[in-house]
Amino acid sequence: MKAIIAVDAMGGDYAPLEIVKGGVQAAKRYTDTEVVLTGCEETIRNCVRSLPGNLRIVNTGKSKRSSVARAAALVGNKEADAAVAFGETGKAVWAAEKYIGLLPGINMPAIAAILPGGTILLDFGAVSDCNLDNLVQFAELGITYSGEVLGNINPTLATLSIGEEPTKGNKLIRAAHERFRGDYPPNIFLGNIEGRHLLLGMANVVVTDGFTGNVAIKSLEAISPFVKAQIKSDWILKLTIIAAMPFLLRLHSKIDSSKHAAQPLLGIREGLYFIGHGNSKAASVFHGISIARKAVISKRARA
Repeated sequence: MKAIIAVDAMGGDYAPLEIVKGGVQAAKRYTDTEVVLTGCEETIRNCVRSLPGNLRIVNTGKSKRSSVARAAALVGNKEADAAVAFGETGKAVWAAEKYIGLLPGINMPAIAAILPGGTILLDFGAVSDCNLDNLVQFAELGITYSGEVLGNINPTLATLSIGEEPTKGNKLIRAAHERFRGDYPPNIFLGNIEGRHLLLGMANVVVTDGFTGNVAIKSLEAISPFVKAQIKSDWILKLTIIAAMPFLLRLHSKIDSSKHAAQPLLGIREGLYFIGHGNSKAASVFHGISIARKAVISKRARA
């Protein structure tokens, strides 16, 4: 059975050209997957000379709101296994809530950032101002996704704070720490971790509010361009770095933001839904579709 991935072709800073190019690359690479581009058919067809047989267009006109809504609706109507949106986060979340719906008992969805070390950090920006109930639900969603999609057995949980002690953090984090300590056994809830621990894989799931999570992830995304800039500006460093090049290439592949170009929105009623960077170009779009495809296949295997 083919994985069907819907992609909003009109959302994003470089849409539709880069979205279409990335979609075509994904369709050519994964012949077991059908890529469905939602948007203005005439505009999409003008972006490339020809389309692969496993890529089709669902015409929605030129409205970005219509294209992201249609991508979400395909998942909500079970016509697609997953959707990927690269436009404005607020519109993408709105479309998921309206056309797919939330799981019973879930008040707000959360964007889960999958870090290079395998840790899930949520929320990544869907809910900037959170309450305790939000964090409790985020923990449940993250643990479920870690187990069902990523394949972790008995996923561990931590709260992101400014210190490892239970008394560290703002009121919300301290309240969450106390709640989790009562809800989960000590081998599951590991307590607080700090930002310096995020890439070390110390916990499978790390919970925080969307504002803090977004700042933390975007700070980590700056590592790769910072290292590149330092190497480019120092010719002595360029010469000495040659011996370490294989290691640096492996490191770059792990922290390159284009390889983590789409993150799952957790808490939706049906299927899978991914939100990508608004500045995504073709390579990031390709990787975003790849992430969605891998998640669909993994979820089916564990169903």
